[in-house]
Amino acid sequence: MDTVVVYSTMPVGKIIGEFTIKDIHKDSPELIWKRTKKYSGIDRGFFNEYYNGGDLAVAIEVDTPVLYKEPINSKDQFENFTAPQSFRYI
Repeated sequence: MDTVVVYSTMPVGKIIGEFTIKDIHKDSPELIWKRTKKYSGIDRGFFNEYYNGGDLAVAIEVDTPVLYKEPINSKDQFENFTAPQSFRYI
């Protein structure tokens, strides 16, 4: 089971929680939108812009989300920490 640690960009600039990956869905953008729109947290316009012209869409199904009571200051925990641009293995 893979765990994803969530870093919130500035002005927060800290690790705020984590979740496990229940499943990864891959299909056409149209089918992924139909399957995930209720849970995605984004509107159709943003989704369409992101996948504009694409044939394949990917959605991560989140399981057991945890929001930390106290966000973690990344620079205190990891030497030479730099904020990830998309993802980073730790």
